[in-house]
Amino acid sequence: MIYLDGFEDQRQAELFAHRESSGSFGIEEMADLCIEGLSVCEGHCPSRSLVGQDRCQCVRARFECLEDYQFYENGRKQAVVMIATNALSMFGEDYEDGD
Repeated sequence: MIYLDGFEDQRQAELFAHRESSGSFGIEEMADLCIEGLSVCEGHCPSRSLVGQDRCQCVRARFECLEDYQFYENGRKQAVVMIATNALSMFGEDYEDGD
């Protein structure tokens, strides 16, 4: 990904933070993202260091606005809990069956 200069990155991050969602993500698409999760830059990311992970260039490239990203983050937390609960319940069934 091409890094913008610091001032432009900050300007874009501010616009991203204050932009309103148009609802461009469909519920199925958002659910898939929440279940599968998103990867972010590994290692040093100048944008993430400057404006934070929730407004970095990688996040801005995937989401229309901060509100959509926060919706994803909340959904992702819930999906992780549901996946873990389901996995533990399957483990518990195996344990009770003596497997």
